[in-house]
Amino acid sequence: SDAGVVGCKLLKPDGTLQNSGWQYPTILSKLTFFTLGIIKDFLNPLSSTKLLKKYNTHHIQKVDWISGCFLAIRKEVIDNVGLLDEKIFMYFEDLDWCYRVGHETSYSVYYFPPAAIVHHHMKSKSIDNIGVPIFSFRSSIYFFAKYHGKTVAKIFKYICLFLWGFELALVSIVDLMSLKKIDPISRKRRMLVTLIRKTEA
Repeated sequence: SDAGVVGCKLLKPDGTLQNSGWQYPTILSKLTFFTLGIIKDFLNPLSSTKLLKKYNTHHIQKVDWISGCFLAIRKEVIDNVGLLDEKIFMYFEDLDWCYRVGHETSYSVYYFPPAAIVHHHMKSKSIDNIGVPIFSFRSSIYFFAKYHGKTVAKIFKYICLFLWGFELALVSIVDLMSLKKIDPISRKRRMLVTLIRKTEA
């Protein structure tokens, strides 16, 4: 078998399916995720990274990468590609590792739904924690620089900053025009301000 990395089906605490397998991200898909996704709570039908939606989630199948919360890995794979990239503090570390497996070895990554676990996703983070998108964004820049070059990564970063500025203007207008402050809108405006400042830092 060419199976080098195997991930199982992930279930939410209520028993419903949690996404666990993805395609490799593209510049366009991550732009969609990090810009339009900010206003739409990280859910956007245009994003081509939408996990296993193009697959049958009940079938064993190859995927580009799998969630790192639960993995079965051949020792030979670790011997060939090494461990996780320690330069990635949070998020993208499993993607980066699966990318190396797919490009530096003859092994493949598999989604194996007959095995399943309950994953308490994001339970260590507050739902409004700005650190989540910040760390994810910084890791994405590192990933693109590592595999597509620093120029591509810089272009990606500055397009995101431009679009965030545009989104911030729209959200601020809505917030200012509201006779009664709408808490989700005000919260998103604060989130965008913090995200832009932290990204530029």
